[in-house]
Amino acid sequence: MKISGIISNNGNWIERNHETAAQIDLIIDRDDNFINLCEIKFYNAPFNIDKKYSAELIQKMNCFKMSTNTKKSVFLTFIITYGLKENEYSRQIVQNSLKLEDLFLD
Repeated sequence: MKISGIISNNGNWIERNHETAAQIDLIIDRDDNFINLCEIKFYNAPFNIDKKYSAELIQKMNCFKMSTNTKKSVFLTFIITYGLKENEYSRQIVQNSLKLEDLFLD
């Protein structure tokens, strides 16, 4: 993600409002005015984002922005065991994707 020199705060986020309920697995709130909303998935093959799931992700991002009133740019990042299948939906909404092995580089 190339953020090693950037100070950040990390955590998760849950919105419990019944109309806009959402959960973000990991938030990286960076001092360079960007926020990475990380979806973490464990699958035995590359993960595929379909039309329905894409709409859910967009709803989560919008819910987060409205609930927090952030002025920072928000990026969607996936952390997935075997990576992300590239398709029209992943290209539209995902800014960064990491495989599990990327977290353990020497």
